[in-house]
Parts: sequence; structure tokens; C-alpha cells
Amino acid sequence: MLGPQVAAGPHNPVLIHRMLLAGASIFALILVYLVLFQTGPLLEDGVLVGYLLAAPSLSATVLGVTLLRSRIIARASGQSREEYWADPQAFGRAMGLWMALEQGAILGLVGWLLSGNLFALVAGATAIGTLGYFTPGRVAGQ
Repeated sequence: MLGPQVAAGPHNPVLIHRMLLAGASIFALILVYLVLFQTGPLLEDGVLVGYLLAAPSLSATVLGVTLLRSRIIARASGQSREEYWADPQAFGRAMGLWMALEQGAILGLVGWLLSGNLFALVAGATAIGTLGYFTPGRVAGQ
């Protein structure tokens, strides 16, 4: 046996989206606790690191909102949710959008942890907010 078998069936985009959003939010809360109440920024002169990680964070968010979102096909009228999300192209493109936004959140938050740079924190929080905005229903055009 090569690995665990995955049961066939429809994807559950609502659960996947919620787990990605919850993971990014919990990660943010842990970092807020660490930076504000425990260690502070990990680098003493890390302002540049904050900007260097905030830039790809914002880039991933902008890429997701513009290019990746526009590539997701809208649900056809009369098409059920199950039929729409069973389409690998629709599901894969939505996952690409959500992963780009989560990547943006992680990069921004790590930049803030290392440097204390508020620009990096805002970039990460923007990515989390955008991930929360693009729910499966909104992505499918429902």
C-alpha cells in the first residue's frame, strides 16, 4: 500500500475554507501574544526583514484578488453546489486562491514576528481578511 486511501466523494470547500481561515487566525493570535506579551520582535534591527516579508505578502493578496479570482468559473444557473464543487477545475482554482491568501497571511505575520514592523502586520491581517471575504459561496458566485 502506497499511502492512506482517500474516500471518493464530493469535496467540502466550506470545511476546507473554514480550516484555512481558522488556522491563519489562530496563528495570528499566537504571534500577537508572543510579540506583545512575551518576547517582542525576535530581531533587534529587523525592520528591513519586515518590509521584505510584507512585500510578497501584499503581492500574494493582490495576485489572489486580481488574477486568481478572475480565473475561477462562476456556477452556472441550475447547477447544484455539489456539481459545481465536484468540478476539479473550479475546486482547484478556488484552492489556489485560498492558498495564495493564506501564504500572504503567513509571510506578513512572520515578518511582524521577526521585526515588529506594523506594515508587515497590516499585510498579514489584510490577507486574513481577504481570505475571510472569499467564502466558497462568494467564490462560486452564489
